[in-house]
Order: sequence, then structure tokens, then C-alpha cells
Amino acid sequence: MIYIVNRLDYETRSKYELQVRATDGVSGVLSEVTVSITVEDANDSPPEFTLLEYNVTLSEATPFGAAVLTVQAVDHDSGSNAEVTYRLLADAGQTFGNSQSPGSIDFFHMDAQEGTIVLARSLDREVQSHHHLLVMASDRGSPALTSTAHIWIRVDDVNDNPPKFEARSYRCVLSEDAKRGQFVGQVTATDPDISDQTKLVYSLTGGNDQQMFNIDPKRGE
Repeated sequence: MIYIVNRLDYETRSKYELQVRATDGVSGVLSEVTVSITVEDANDSPPEFTLLEYNVTLSEATPFGAAVLTVQAVDHDSGSNAEVTYRLLADAGQTFGNSQSPGSIDFFHMDAQEGTIVLARSLDREVQSHHHLLVMASDRGSPALTSTAHIWIRVDDVNDNPPKFEARSYRCVLSEDAKRGQFVGQVTATDPDISDQTKLVYSLTGGNDQQMFNIDPKRGE
């Protein structure tokens, strides 16, 4: 009778060749036979991602269908136990400073076989500047084993929003005795694009035919 005395591990060694000897206790005559033992794989190794966290930066002008990232998980089992498929998991949302990111899964699509994530909806940094995805890798064993990895996506700003004045119109009253350099009023505009917030320039574009007024290009005065 041959018994197992130590733990088998298919991933370390899948076959053993034993030489068994039978010896006559009286005459000492012996005979030998080879016993081949093949270890069958059990689904005991879950898929392992090459990274547990991925960090990606995307422009908010990235077009639909553009590849964002390809993840990879390796399973050390064999056969169907080593076949890995991928899918995105719904996430309750993560908080990034003042930005909340619910429903990030709706912006992306994942190829189950290749592990490639593509953009499925347009990005808008002014609405959501970060996205968090949770991707799961599953093997085809029974029962299936799984593992997960986090993907953090930062959305880069592009100049896609015009400046907006704080008021639709301004009304100023000025005495005809006003002297040159007299303060008349100040207009203020904002720009949702972070790259433009400090680059606004004010200018007069109409109604100043006689050059009666001048505007400070930086302060709007």
C-alpha cells in the first residue's frame, strides 16, 4: 500500500516515478517495479493580478471606444482552472476631495476575455474629476476562484467651457463731472476649466467708439 505523507502541489510537481522493491525475507531474492503517479490539478490557485492597483490619467476629450487600460491576471492551475475572464464590479462610489464618483462603471466597458477596458461614455472633468473601478478576475474552475484589483482614473482638463459672467448685465451710474481715471464699475467672470481660471482676459468689444472707457484686462475694472 502506498500512502501520501506530504501535501501534493500540482503547480510544483505533476508527476512522480517510484521504484518499489519486493524482497524475499529468507533468500534475499528481490524484484522491482516502477509506479508512475500522475497528480491531477485541483482548482486551488485563484487568479493573481500583476498589480493590485492601477493608476490612469485620461483627457476629458478622450473619444468613445478608446482603450483605457489592459489588466492581466495569471492563474497557476491548468486547463479550465487556469482560464481567466474579467468583469467590472459596481462600486458604491469613492470620495476624492470635494468630488463624489458614483456610477463610474457606467463610463467604461470591459472585454471579458482580453481584460481591456474601453471608454463607453464621454468624460467631463467639471462634473466628475476622478473615477474608481473595481475589476474582478474569475477562473473557470468549480467552484470558481476570484480576485480583484482597483483602478483609479484621473480626468485631465481641456478647454471645453467658455467663461461665464456672474451677471447677465451690469448697470452703472456716472456723473458727467467724472474725471479721467474715475472708477465706473467692475465685471467678474469665472471659467469651470481649471486651466483657464487664472487666465481670463477682459476687453471692450463694442459701444466704445469714442474711446471714452478703458477696462483692466486682469481685474475687469
